[in-house]
Amino acid sequence: MKAKQIGLLILLVCLHVLYADNSSALSAPTGVSATDGTYPNKVHINWNLVSGASGYDVYRNTVNDSSTSSWLFYSASPTYADDEWAQESTIYYYWVKAYASGVYSGFSSPDTGYAGTLPSPAAPTGVSATDGTYSNKVRISWNAVSGSDIYDIFRYASNDPNNAYYRGQSADLYYDDAADPGVRWFYWVKARVYGVYSGFSVYDTGYAGTLPPTPAPTGVSATDGTYSNKVRISWNSVSGSDIYDIFRYPSNDSNNAYYRGQSADLYYDDATDPGVLWYYWVKARANGVYSAFSAYDTGYAGVLTGAVQAFIDPSGAISAGAKWRLDGAGSHSSGDTLTGVSVGAHTVSFTDINGYTTPSSRSVSVQTSQTAQTTGTYVPISPQTGWVQAFIEPSGAISAGAKWRLDGAGSHSSGDTVTEVSVGTHTVSFTDINGYTTPSSRSVSVQASQTAQTTGTYVPISPQTGRVQAFIEPSGAISAGAKWRLDGAGSHSSGYTVTSVSVGQHTVSFTAVAGWTTPPSETVYVYESTVAEVYGYYYAAEGEAEGEGEPDCPSIFGCTLPCEKLRSLYSGKSSDLTLLGFSAAILALWTRIRQR
Repeated sequence: MKAKQIGLLILLVCLHVLYADNSSALSAPTGVSATDGTYPNKVHINWNLVSGASGYDVYRNTVNDSSTSSWLFYSASPTYADDEWAQESTIYYYWVKAYASGVYSGFSSPDTGYAGTLPSPAAPTGVSATDGTYSNKVRISWNAVSGSDIYDIFRYASNDPNNAYYRGQSADLYYDDAADPGVRWFYWVKARVYGVYSGFSVYDTGYAGTLPPTPAPTGVSATDGTYSNKVRISWNSVSGSDIYDIFRYPSNDSNNAYYRGQSADLYYDDATDPGVLWYYWVKARANGVYSAFSAYDTGYAGVLTGAVQAFIDPSGAISAGAKWRLDGAGSHSSGDTLTGVSVGAHTVSFTDINGYTTPSSRSVSVQTSQTAQTTGTYVPISPQTGWVQAFIEPSGAISAGAKWRLDGAGSHSSGDTVTEVSVGTHTVSFTDINGYTTPSSRSVSVQASQTAQTTGTYVPISPQTGRVQAFIEPSGAISAGAKWRLDGAGSHSSGYTVTSVSVGQHTVSFTAVAGWTTPPSETVYVYESTVAEVYGYYYAAEGEAEGEGEPDCPSIFGCTLPCEKLRSLYSGKSSDLTLLGFSAAILALWTRIRQR
């Protein structure tokens, strides 16, 4: 009993050592990789071979937690397996364990994968680039996008994301340390969720260091009574400036001036009382940096206005949609009158329309309470045209009725010229005729007042022909002058062969001979390069000697009889008419066999 206990203890110790050794030697698989949308309905998982492993268990979860993952299947494959139960567009985490002799390794590192396609993530919001916070770099930040693991940063010198340069990647913040000090950049960010990128974010501008000061605008000018209810302020543009702020005050005191609005070029102050003098200043903004106040100019709204009326000639131009503008604005019909136009010089211009030369712009001087009139005359443009001439070769094709068309229309003979053809590319095609291969269509380029020429050459088609040979029996009919014709033409002797007969169906007929019954006409089909044979059998008319000049009947079961004798066997026997018909059918069949 004690020996058995000792033996059992030794066995347990050995088993423990065996399994302990295997467990310590069996490593978790490395290099686990799951496909991202490679397949529409499965995920393919790969891993590196583990030395000593006899199989592998694959686990899956929708979150990165191996402890709550689900066992998928056991794989005997040494390096791969397919998850065919994966739901489309669902992201899974995969782990692999190695197995050998009842011992498992630990979990591998996870990798994500999915089947099908993933929707594009939302673009990042809250993109913010620093403005001079750092002397030699720009920090770009953004709000996180759910599920995103990385973000791409882009920049460009203007608001043009399609041409923006890729700057780098980051999981949260990005520092652009290649930003030249004093240069403003536009920045965009894209989010990436499991390899799928979002669109561009809304941009934000940023710069490193200090931006150079913006000079104040020069040439500020405010109108003096030009308009009855507004003042127009203009200025000289400042290099690099994208916007200008306009200020006004009833006296020369810029420190207390009121902000009126912004503009990229001109500004109209339409909230001014007529007859009140205002002082106007302008500030320029370049790269987000504002200039100091410009020098002032005074201006006021006046009450003196006039009107402008413009006419358009001829009526055809009006029907074609011609309009006129005042100082480059509006779209007015012929005869329209614009009132409330400020006193002074203005420009009337005209719109472009097809088929007419546009009148030049003209200046009109508006006087107080008067209407300045002008007329714009459009000149019709003569259409530009040329000619097309086509030739056909050879003359046989022309004789056979070959014609040509221009752009699929008309039916023109060789050498004809089509006039008043619009300038541009046109197509010349040719009609089909029997016996010829039709030339391919071709393009011709028509120039103004010039003739475009081309030639279409038809290629004769070699005719397909055969031969016809006819035989006449008996010799008595031949001696009596029996002849044969093909399609009602000619007079040919027995055995003569007509050559160059077109492929197809033809008719062989026989001439009438006194004392003989004429054979019926025969229809033959001629095949290319073959001979069609026909036999015509004349029968002696009533009263001729029995059997004289008759062709022998075919040999039937080794017995040959004159045809007249064959008929006499059944003469007067109405009960044998059927047998006679049967014999005639055999005779006809034999005749056909001889023709072949």
